[in-house]
Amino acid sequence: MLNARLLLSIAGLVLVIVAAAYHLHGERSLPIPETNLPSVYDQIVPAAEALEGVQEQSCSDDQTASYDPIVVQVSPLGEEISPDIGSLIYRGGVDLSSENERFGGVSGLEVFSDGASISAFAVTDEALLLKFNLTHSDSGELEGIADTVATTLVSSDGQLLAGKAYGDSESLALDRFGGLAIGFEQRHRIGYIFPELCGAASRVVVPQDLIGAVEALPDNKGLEALAYASKLEDSLIFGIEQSFENINPVIPMTLYNYGVVDLTRGALDSNGLEAPSGYGLVGMDILETGGASHLFMLQRAYDPATGNRLRVLKRTLSQNSEPLAGQTEGLATLSRDNFPVDNFEGISVVETETGVARIYLVSDDNFSDRQRTLLVAFDYVLSQP
Repeated sequence: MLNARLLLSIAGLVLVIVAAAYHLHGERSLPIPETNLPSVYDQIVPAAEALEGVQEQSCSDDQTASYDPIVVQVSPLGEEISPDIGSLIYRGGVDLSSENERFGGVSGLEVFSDGASISAFAVTDEALLLKFNLTHSDSGELEGIADTVATTLVSSDGQLLAGKAYGDSESLALDRFGGLAIGFEQRHRIGYIFPELCGAASRVVVPQDLIGAVEALPDNKGLEALAYASKLEDSLIFGIEQSFENINPVIPMTLYNYGVVDLTRGALDSNGLEAPSGYGLVGMDILETGGASHLFMLQRAYDPATGNRLRVLKRTLSQNSEPLAGQTEGLATLSRDNFPVDNFEGISVVETETGVARIYLVSDDNFSDRQRTLLVAFDYVLSQP
């Protein structure tokens, strides 16, 4: 009996140590790095000029490339959920699963409308691009997804993006030229495909390496968030999960031609997002409506004691010389106390016919039986600019 009790005590101590290690890892915030800005990157090519070459490289002549259908089972969440969480109005949620072993690990989401339907692209941690339609009830509640197809992402030379080092796709942003920017971790980089122009034959083109402090980011705390802003001279906004002195970098760069990722004090003070202890920036999207641009952001924290916690935030961007500056407003905090949370990493925002911001969140199940792929919807009533 004594030995059994001793073993239980040791096991309990091990669990405490493991929990503490997780907690400390989640709170780790790096000092702000010094960045030397090479003059070779001073001349930035405008997006429209750089576009043609990137498109040509992306659109291969592979006649065998095609999207493969994936059967996805859709189950309503079913849990009792409050209709109002903070400033958000819950508008439905579903649990997605599939017998196809490649389905899962969904980290990036981009919802868009072609006028006839609401569709979405998503990427997984294993370089799989998903495309599907979102279905809603007559009253606008999210009911599920349909017509899901997928294709494996390949490099510009046709090679599979094998392994986590090259295939860890985490974030998406769709621009007005039809380019779909994809943020990769491990080997931190931004690639582009043109799925509407090239279909499944579209290959991932990396027009320029990311240089500067981003090269030294931890493997799993990199380019978790991307957003596209046409009103900011076709900027691609980078959001980085790793915090520097409790600031998540939010950086505007030129579409298709980035320059240097500036993580210096001035850049973080102007644009960065405050990161409470343990939180990292994992998703972003920009909603441009009327004369205003709204940057929606998703931060996540996790430790074994409290589980996943999510912050949904909004910043109405200024029109001055610091376009990403603006007051950040917390819209809601999601935790297991008020919502069926999981490892939410993707956020996408579209405007409804009634002028409301519809916010979609998706969770990454890490291909684990203990986690779920959840797709949920919220409405946020925008104040008039």
